[in-house]
Amino acid sequence: MCDMAYPTFHQAHPELAGWVPVSEPVFNDTDDSPLYEHPYQELLRSIVASNDVAALRLYHASPHTRVFWGDYEVPYWHPFRVAEEHDSCEALRVLLEIYLSDPAYQTPEYRPMVEYLARWNFSPIHMACAAADRDLTLWLLSKKRQGEDERPLATLQDPGLDYDGRTPLITAVSGLTRYGDDIERREAFICFLLDDLGCKVRDSDVSCSFIQGRRQQILERVPRADHYDANAQEEKDAEEKEFTYTVLGAAIPHASYRMTARLIAAGANVHALQSWTDTFKWCTYDERIIIDSKGVTASHIACLYGNLEGLSALVDHRGGVSVAEMMARADDQGRLPLHWALLGASEEGPGSIAARNGDDLDQILAEDGMTPRSRRMIATVKWLLSVNPDMVTARDRQGATVIDYAVKSRAAEAAGILAVVKLLLDARPLALTLKYVPDEKTEQVGTTTAASNTPTLLQDTVTHHSQRSNQVGNKQFKELIETFLTLRADNSLCLHRLCAGNWQDPISLSMLDGLLEPPADINDTDVDGCTAMHYLVRHLVQIEAARHLISRGADVTVANLKGNTSLHELMKGTMIRRLDEHGNPDPTQPRDAPTRAREEWIKFLVEAGGSMHKPNAAGQTPIQLLGELNERIRCNLQKEAARLSGRGRGRGWSHGREAG
Repeated sequence: MCDMAYPTFHQAHPELAGWVPVSEPVFNDTDDSPLYEHPYQELLRSIVASNDVAALRLYHASPHTRVFWGDYEVPYWHPFRVAEEHDSCEALRVLLEIYLSDPAYQTPEYRPMVEYLARWNFSPIHMACAAADRDLTLWLLSKKRQGEDERPLATLQDPGLDYDGRTPLITAVSGLTRYGDDIERREAFICFLLDDLGCKVRDSDVSCSFIQGRRQQILERVPRADHYDANAQEEKDAEEKEFTYTVLGAAIPHASYRMTARLIAAGANVHALQSWTDTFKWCTYDERIIIDSKGVTASHIACLYGNLEGLSALVDHRGGVSVAEMMARADDQGRLPLHWALLGASEEGPGSIAARNGDDLDQILAEDGMTPRSRRMIATVKWLLSVNPDMVTARDRQGATVIDYAVKSRAAEAAGILAVVKLLLDARPLALTLKYVPDEKTEQVGTTTAASNTPTLLQDTVTHHSQRSNQVGNKQFKELIETFLTLRADNSLCLHRLCAGNWQDPISLSMLDGLLEPPADINDTDVDGCTAMHYLVRHLVQIEAARHLISRGADVTVANLKGNTSLHELMKGTMIRRLDEHGNPDPTQPRDAPTRAREEWIKFLVEAGGSMHKPNAAGQTPIQLLGELNERIRCNLQKEAARLSGRGRGRGWSHGREAG
């Protein structure tokens, strides 16, 4: 039981002052201070989030509060949802008991429990299984509904109102994790569902509708009735039908060998096909990657998460299918388990929320710059190539190679990507792995990457790194670029991607020179008519890179499709505020650094042939845009000064950039 310490609520909320009974104390805290509710049940939500059963009972007993409201402005403020978010299983049980027993909730304003749960799309049995709470699960299965209804409050076959149809067993296995002291408890709970409560794995899989007209198609192929075995075909249909979710597919991201083998022994089909929707979509910055996948097996998913232990269990229980055949099974987009292993799961990797917060043990950097997650990806790829090295030449239906997937990997940082690229390049001849092949159905064969708007391998490499890191000087990233340039990878328009990156450090002049090797031209334009300089001038810290490009022949007078020259684009330029090791603004960087930098840019761009008086397609000249920018900066500074005079303090630039 949690201590009742809620200092935030020791005073009545000013919005409720004088409103009786809501302005009255609810109960007293541990220090005997009165506790007051706030306008949106903040006190109750804090109690439920803390799983504080004693405080919850006192709250319910107060004549000045009501636990359940008739409606909620924000659905996730409902006490059930708060309990779910914080795994407050004991508090949830008390909430359910209150609703079932309090006469206040037996009025027409409130529906019977099951209907009420449905209204809020909440399933307590799914929450109990997700939390692996044995006591709450048993209570829900034994607790009777209201009135004369003798049915239990929940069953293990409930479809899950807000769980996309996933069954409680699927919810339970989805809670498996790779680290922590919770693994054994969760595995024991899953075995409890299977052995003690009689959950059936295959009954818990969620299937899509059978393929429409499948039986009719069979009859058309085999018109004679004596050639058709209905019973045999029903078995075949059961094996070939597609699932939305499977128990094995939900468990395999983090399941141990033992847990995987246990589920297979309980009836899980190693080769079952299911659909898969990526949490954050497949590679959202690359339109070639499809959002949803079908024809996915547990092997694909195990490789996606780098779970080599679970994959080994799948292989050892594969039945009569060879390992090579198992790993050659492609999804509906032509992606082998190797493609999935290289890409990595969306919620993992250095870009994940847990990694950014420093809470992901998989993302602890070693001295060589690699993480445990990167090493698992590399180990998985090595194993897959040992099964069949020819898989390295596989392309998906869009023509993307395994190296295309590797450079966009979400599982690895720059060091891991470099290591796995070297592994792939060592496996088979380079000509079979580096070049993009257009899809004949969607692209005209023979068109350039610029014309088809298809990013090259080098473009993808730069874009992905810039989205995951603002360190252009990372030594593994530089080596990766040099590796591809040495192998004569297509460098067209890659300079544009490099110059567009929001890098914190200066771009290496040698990297610029490498990307300018033929056939690239320094004044090449993209589909918007922009040269690399159009992008570089937007980043005021890259002035030395700009000087270098001009020395190599960059033409600052080129206008894009909107008529903008480099000087027009300069007025959009920004400068990242430097931070010290504690995340505070660096006092050595002057507040007016962007303005000073912009003045220096204007001077040398004009010296290079640019004009401050040349209008764009909208009739705007760079000098007009500069005047508008300076006016915005002046107004913003005035507003900030007024705000600071009222508050007495401030934090400098807004969002790490200058006021304009």
